Amino acid sequence: MRNGGVMTGSVNLAEVGKRLRTLRGDVSQESAAADAGVSQDMVSRCERGMAYPPPNYLFWIAARGYVTVDWILTGRNPDQYSKAVADVQKKYGSPLSTNDRALVEAYHKASSETQQAIRLLLKIEKTKGD
Repeated sequence: MRNGGVMTGSVNLAEVGKRLRTLRGDVSQESAAADAGVSQDMVSRCERGMAYPPPNYLFWIAARGYVTVDWILTGRNPDQYSKAVADVQKKYGSPLSTNDRALVEAYHKASSETQQAIRLLLKIEKTKGD
């Protein structure tokens, strides 16, 4: 079925394409394609709702946007990776900007002592699951 894109079962590729484009943010199609190991033409076709995104692109873009593949494909139950990321996305919009994403990634890569220092500096209390 066509409706601004291909409808496959419960997956509307036009809507998937819109979510993919939003998640790509300010990264060029060429850079996204190179990072995910697909062609720029494939990225373009997926964003236009003309092709089903290959698994490696889905996993790359989901990690980039801190969302699940399920949300990309269906738009239902986003199940963001953590409450903190979901709260930031709710307040400031989705996806996280490149700078915000870099801060979150740097925080998670930091030692527990550095994470504690950052929380103290920002006056953020540690929550369950941290």
